Amino acid sequence: MTSKSDSGLPRFTIITSTLNCAIALRKTAASIRSQVYPNIQWVVADGASTDGTIDVIRENLDIVSIWFSAPDRGIYDAWNKACTFIDGEWVLFLGAGDTFFNETTLDTCSISIRNVPTKFHFAFGGLIVAYGKKSVEVVTKGEFKPLFMDLNYSTPPHSATFCRSSILKCNPFDTAFRIIGDKKFMLSYSNGNYYNLQYFITIMDGFGISHDVKSIPLIWRENRMISKVGPKPPFLHKIKAFVINYKNILILVLFGEKRYAKWLNRH
Repeated sequence: MTSKSDSGLPRFTIITSTLNCAIALRKTAASIRSQVYPNIQWVVADGASTDGTIDVIRENLDIVSIWFSAPDRGIYDAWNKACTFIDGEWVLFLGAGDTFFNETTLDTCSISIRNVPTKFHFAFGGLIVAYGKKSVEVVTKGEFKPLFMDLNYSTPPHSATFCRSSILKCNPFDTAFRIIGDKKFMLSYSNGNYYNLQYFITIMDGFGISHDVKSIPLIWRENRMISKVGPKPPFLHKIKAFVINYKNILILVLFGEKRYAKWLNRH
């Protein structure tokens, strides 16, 4: 890890929020440590863990730039606190248990990200969702245009998306959201423009809470919250979005998360 003043390399800030996830955090730390790219800031926002997570943070103070541990009001509150410490040009939110695609991921991305036009506040890449020895690729090709404000998948995968720090420093995440506040943030500040880096960036440890069947009612309510404050899609688009959402719900309930992920990857 280098300091902010080192060389002319773009500086990446990685933000990880934690709560009682010692084993998962150790996996993420190992991935960050393996990066050959030197200009990294890692901020860890802990929500007052009691399981040994703090010990893992302390074991990795040579790569953890800043960390704190205090109760929070959820992931977006934790992220907002962490964003006050950003000193990188681009920020990636990497969950505990998530890893980079390989040891040259940031090095590769640093080359392309220098050429991202100023109109793009977000630069995304491919995501791999891992289930033990099995994995599913989630890749978005070309320009990403979110047409349906109430679809779960109207933005690139946040865990594989870099955000310009200038946007994060001025605009906090909405803590009224519990699950898809990252989606609301991207829809609010992307102007419909997302730059595709054309590389795999993140391997995510399962789809997580946002793809849990039990979370579907809350996700639906939060999608409705987003649609009320954002630009209104045409009526026929809203009907199609409604049908697709409930089709997704049916697939999740009938076939489970893993089969759902495979189906998603084919569409």
